[in-house]
Parts: sequence; structure tokens; C-alpha cells
Amino acid sequence: MLKVGIVGMGVIGTHIARAVDEGIPGVALAGVTVRSPAKAAGFTALPLDSLIRESDLVVEAATQAALRDFAPSVLGAGKHLMVLSVGCLVGTLEEWAHLAEKHGCRILVPSGAIAGLDGMKG
Repeated sequence: MLKVGIVGMGVIGTHIARAVDEGIPGVALAGVTVRSPAKAAGFTALPLDSLIRESDLVVEAATQAALRDFAPSVLGAGKHLMVLSVGCLVGTLEEWAHLAEKHGCRILVPSGAIAGLDGMKG
């Protein structure tokens, strides 16, 4: 069972959390990390360090600034990281790729990460 943690519960994070919670075979929601507990939308809210520990894959659905802060911790813990704020990879990819390789995990960048936003709002 792949345990997924989500950082950020805006439109995208909430959509992903609901999809996982409604039953993607072989995938379970470990929890979510949010700045405001009210944003957890009924899902288990965890502090970031707990989310990283409990997850196999951490999905970033927050901001570039947040991603810069927590990506090294995710990769350093050997957890896979899905990056939605792809612009953050400029200037960080080499360092993060080295961390991922060193700790046996991957950085995942979904195609259409930005283009799909309009469709998810509807």
C-alpha cells in the first residue's frame, strides 16, 4: 500500500486528497499538512515531520517557498516527492536530484501540472 501525504490543501491538494480517500487501489492517504487546521477539510492533519515519516510519497500542493523549505527533508528521509510548483526546480534540481539519488527516492513532476488547474476549479 502506497501511503501518500499532501502538503497544501487548496484546490489541487483537496482534489488529490478526495481522490485518494475515495479509493485509488493500492493507495492510502497518510494525512495532510496545512497552515490552518480549518483547511484540512476533514482529513487527518499532521505536522510536517510526522507527514514525512508516515508517507511513502509526499505531494507538494503548496507554494514554491514552502517547497524550498521542506523538499530537502522529504528527500533526505528517502521519501518520493511529487512537485507541482515546478518553477521551484530552477536552481534547486541539481541539489535535490543528488539528495534523491543518495537516499534512493525520486522526484516526480507530473505533465500538465499547471495546465490542469482550470479544469480542477470547476
